Amino acid sequence: GYDNARVEDIVGRSGIELEFDAALHGEIGYREADRATGETILERPPVPGVDIRLAIDVGLQARIRAVLDPEFGLLRATQRQYSWRGAAPNPMIEAEGRALFGAAVVLDVESGDTLALVSTPTARDLDLSDRDYVLMSLDDERAASLDPDERARRDELVELALFRNRAMSTEYPPGSLVKPLMYVGAVAAGVFREDEIVTCNGFYRGTEAEDLKPRCWGWRPNGTPPTFLRHGPLGPEEAISKSCNNYFYRVADRLGPEGVAAWYEQCGLGAPLGAGFDAALDGTFDRSLIDGPVDRLIVGIGQGPVGFTPLQAATAYARLARFGAPVVPRLVLDAEPTAVVAGAWPRNAVRRALAGMRRSALEGTAHSVRVGPSRRMPLLDFTDLGEGAPTIMAKTGTAQVAGARASHGWYGGLIAPAGSATPRYAFAVVVEHGNSGGAAAGPVAAQLVRAMAAEGYLGDAAREALNAAPIEWRNALPLDPGDRVASARAADSAP
Repeated sequence: GYDNARVEDIVGRSGIELEFDAALHGEIGYREADRATGETILERPPVPGVDIRLAIDVGLQARIRAVLDPEFGLLRATQRQYSWRGAAPNPMIEAEGRALFGAAVVLDVESGDTLALVSTPTARDLDLSDRDYVLMSLDDERAASLDPDERARRDELVELALFRNRAMSTEYPPGSLVKPLMYVGAVAAGVFREDEIVTCNGFYRGTEAEDLKPRCWGWRPNGTPPTFLRHGPLGPEEAISKSCNNYFYRVADRLGPEGVAAWYEQCGLGAPLGAGFDAALDGTFDRSLIDGPVDRLIVGIGQGPVGFTPLQAATAYARLARFGAPVVPRLVLDAEPTAVVAGAWPRNAVRRALAGMRRSALEGTAHSVRVGPSRRMPLLDFTDLGEGAPTIMAKTGTAQVAGARASHGWYGGLIAPAGSATPRYAFAVVVEHGNSGGAAAGPVAAQLVRAMAAEGYLGDAAREALNAAPIEWRNALPLDPGDRVASARAADSAP
């Protein structure tokens, strides 16, 4: 427990430790004695705290955590995330080799068990000094008195948010990750036919000469050089696979802001979470910020005043896999289950959405990524797993950010173990400032699937074919961050 911990401690002030402090802490024992005779007058033995059992699989968590480490190689800025135009590389926004961070979530679709909830960076990812820990513990008022260099360092550390779990406590625009969900929502609301065809002309509003925004992602008449990609007539499966913006502008236009808000709630924004998620954010959809025709449309592609956590993204896909039956993420196994309300989404529309995600994994935006001017690498090639190869339904997303940093990249989906067409697991990966969902988060998602195979979630055939080495657990650092803060402050106050 941490309610009675040292004031200098950083750890234990949020999350499971805070939410279950009383249970973890137990009761302090004491003994009252007569100082003259040494006779015990009153004695109460200490009562140890109880264990809190979590749904997280430490083996799976550790494997995914290793994949998210920049030293593994996937979470560093690279040309792959910016692609090439012909033989020429596109300009990079982030410096080549810069460490990137993010989060990954894996849920059991049936039980809601949170099998992995990974967030980076943490304090142990960085070479922090004792002084850094002190700087992180300062509030804004105390930080104002620092010299400029230390204030800049403190601001840098605050921006890294080392003690915030990005998997559940950071909201990002979900980008195109929501497109399968928005299609089902429009059909459920009765404003869209399940087999509706929309013709993508590149532009959506006005005429080609007017060049009004928003546009489809491949229509860039002012680009260098200009591009004029038109998807032409599309049904829902192809629109999801190709991630056509114009199809989903039409969806959002039909739903309207109130309909979009209601459907985002159906997808889990603001829905109750299980025990252990007190620090989790509820998600955001702020209708008051929708102003004008552009805002009305872009919410259909996950942009504008909408924010999902990776946990919410995985939960929404789990609901999709269950035809709208609410899925409540479960982190603490012994806690009382959270009450949910049953529901059902239009089954044919859900099947089409899942088919679109499967098509995306096989041939669409989730299928492969360019690794050179004329070479592509498949993301979901699990042929080495033989008969244990799973079926993946996937969708990419790119979330625009303000300022000079690159966009965030998403990759999410559903996994059906070999021999089953029914999704059993939902996952979501986000890479902050990765610029491209497929190129930044896609390779991480592929390794996430392999981690699940290594831990036996995809069946014996997949695990045996992968023949992964067992996890080797290493000893923790000798001092935790709270101890280091206390030590550093003691040194600062020494004469």
